[in-house]
Amino acid sequence: MSPHSVRRSLALLAGIVLVAGVASAISTGALSLQTTDPAAETVPPSIAQSNGTTNYLQVPDGDVRTSSTERASVDVTAATRIGADEMEIQLAVETFRERFENAETDANRTAAVRELVRTLERKTEHLQQTQSAALDRYNDGEISSKQFLSTLARLDATAEEIRAAADAVEAVEENTLDYTTPPALGDRLRSFDARLLPVEGKIRNVELQSAIQGSTQSPPLYVETGDQGIVLATIVNNNYAREAFNSTAFNPGGQSNLTIYRDALDRMNVLYPWAMDPTNRNGAPRVDTLWNTSVFSVTTQHRHGSLSVFLDASTTNVFREDQTRDLDDVPSVTVATNTSVIVELSVNTTHETGPLRVDLTRPGTTNPVEGDVYVDGTFVGTTGADGTLWTIDTRGETTVRVETDDGVLSARIPANATAG
Repeated sequence: MSPHSVRRSLALLAGIVLVAGVASAISTGALSLQTTDPAAETVPPSIAQSNGTTNYLQVPDGDVRTSSTERASVDVTAATRIGADEMEIQLAVETFRERFENAETDANRTAAVRELVRTLERKTEHLQQTQSAALDRYNDGEISSKQFLSTLARLDATAEEIRAAADAVEAVEENTLDYTTPPALGDRLRSFDARLLPVEGKIRNVELQSAIQGSTQSPPLYVETGDQGIVLATIVNNNYAREAFNSTAFNPGGQSNLTIYRDALDRMNVLYPWAMDPTNRNGAPRVDTLWNTSVFSVTTQHRHGSLSVFLDASTTNVFREDQTRDLDDVPSVTVATNTSVIVELSVNTTHETGPLRVDLTRPGTTNPVEGDVYVDGTFVGTTGADGTLWTIDTRGETTVRVETDDGVLSARIPANATAG
């Protein structure tokens, strides 16, 4: 599979994630399903079905624009902008506090809250528009992967600051006797819990932000995009981490087709049957609602790790997903091998765009061999003293090349290779 663009006639993360503007999806009210039985709906193409482990959110087949392994790197411009964005929001919060504390009437206090909420709403809409524009430009080859990842990091950092600002308003209210924010305004304040989901994620927060600010070195990152989605995945501390977003499933202004917790759980049973099976779960799923029940969140722990999803009550589909899996527990199967007189290469996979294990040994033995590993031409790490390296498969056919002191070996993983 080609490194930067698996361009299509149009073709993951995301089904996953993003694009053509969350804002326009909200304003047009498109995509709502007319159904009273969400559990009866079929699995959409944005959910990849995997045997023996949990399903996952992806960019649907045919919609993938890019699929590659990248590394985030120091970006002084982006880091400076993160600092400027944070200061701007912090200043808005301080202005709010001053107005609120000096207000002599409840009406004036409410006016101060309303003004800050408006500011945060404008900034949230701007984040969504910025992400959509960056996705379009990245898919069209107008910006580099470094610029795209830096943008995602900046959006996450600003979203984090917006959340903190909304929390600050609630804290001020709780510490003020005889004052309560009007219900409608309070709903707008709490809506940021859902509205910011399209532009944030743990990989963005932990890996991208720290890398572009020079705090840590970025691990290899799998980046997949489509016109409507973004997917990021990586290996950290013996865990596979994945986050994805699909804007076509995000329509909080539409007619609600999921109304109670049972609806959300029934839909989860359709979309993620393995993870929801009691024999695979570690305890009961945790369900909650956001944005006045426009969004349901469901989190479950299972035998291979954890799964958190956000279901749009209108489309009944997943618009945001976060997964982690312990590499010691995920099922894998050998899908490619190659052997020279001195070195044997074995490649094991779980599912397409999932964890990929490279093993280097002396032929006919278990003696490990150290070697540099390249996936579709991109250096992803070394097998080290144990002869093993976990990395991530890319979309479509994937080429794994290893370079050792004793020579070079390559192996090809066919598209859709799976452990199931």
